[in-house]
Amino acid sequence: MKKFAALALLILPIQSFAADKCMDTANTDTEIEECASQELGQADSALDSAYEAALAELDKMASDGDEGAAEAKKQLISAQQKWDDFRKADCDVTFFMNVGGSIRIPATMKCMADHANQRRQVLQHLFD
Repeated sequence: MKKFAALALLILPIQSFAADKCMDTANTDTEIEECASQELGQADSALDSAYEAALAELDKMASDGDEGAAEAKKQLISAQQKWDDFRKADCDVTFFMNVGGSIRIPATMKCMADHANQRRQVLQHLFD
């Protein structure tokens, strides 16, 4: 798990740099939206990897005889579903604050990407 976390931490700055570079060259609303979509996709992909790695680690712990690992896995699955709901509701605030603005969708995607990056860090540090 720690090797995965270290690798993910090395990849994240590259992804952030790519997203920043995209935004630096975006000139139209469509281009800005595409950059935001790419950033969200990268953040969600990294989050999915961290989540799957956490589940796999809990499975390994359970197979090694850790008595709490199976219940921890159930709780993590439940927490992740609730986190997904929270992220949507929280980023809906950004969406509705920008009614009528061209920044509405990119700002919402940025909110979702920021939440995904924060959640990924939490998951990566579960086993520290």
